[in-house]
Amino acid sequence: MIVDTQHTAILLFTRTSEKEASLKRLQQLQVNNLSLHRSLQDLVLNTARSSGLPVVCITEDQQRGYSFGERIANAFRELFYQGYYNVIGIGADCPDLNSEDIEHAHEALQHGNAVIGPDKRGGAYLIAMNRGMFKSEVFERLLWQTNNLCSDLELYFGSIEAKCELLISKSDLNFSEDIQIYASSSRIKALLNALNTKNTQVPKSKIIPQPFVGIHSHRGPPNS
Repeated sequence: MIVDTQHTAILLFTRTSEKEASLKRLQQLQVNNLSLHRSLQDLVLNTARSSGLPVVCITEDQQRGYSFGERIANAFRELFYQGYYNVIGIGADCPDLNSEDIEHAHEALQHGNAVIGPDKRGGAYLIAMNRGMFKSEVFERLLWQTNNLCSDLELYFGSIEAKCELLISKSDLNFSEDIQIYASSSRIKALLNALNTKNTQVPKSKIIPQPFVGIHSHRGPPNS
């Protein structure tokens, strides 16, 4: 667990599991799809919280901006505005994200380095930077939601002369095919096994959807 947490926060930038399930069909049956998205989001949240860093979850209701780039730039800006000097941004669709990834990012930030966690399509499952590296107008115009995002982020950090470290490439889940493509992942296997076990134990007629409650930092803003 990270001990020095005064100036660093984790930004979980995502949609609620209900919204994710409506847009991403990872399982054929809707009840299974929603359960999988909830389990995936819980897994990522627990991983983030286990670091000991404050976690701020910004879902679609709190996001501001028209484009994805504007919304994520505004989310980073909000945490910097709250007084955090370092922000580690993650999404909720990479089950293989682990506490070591977050610890690596936190340590790199202490040395003044940016961090990118590339996904296997060329996107990014983690982006970590400090306040001085954040150039809002440029950041929001990066190639978000494309397979060129990782390389574009590297160019971005290079353009501001910030050293950038790369984590191990990992899979994220966006399509039903991804379940089969990345079936070797131990965490994806565990999610599916838990889903299958739940479905054999609880009649579908008794599965009552529960609202997702975003995890927000309950700590006051750190001293700048």
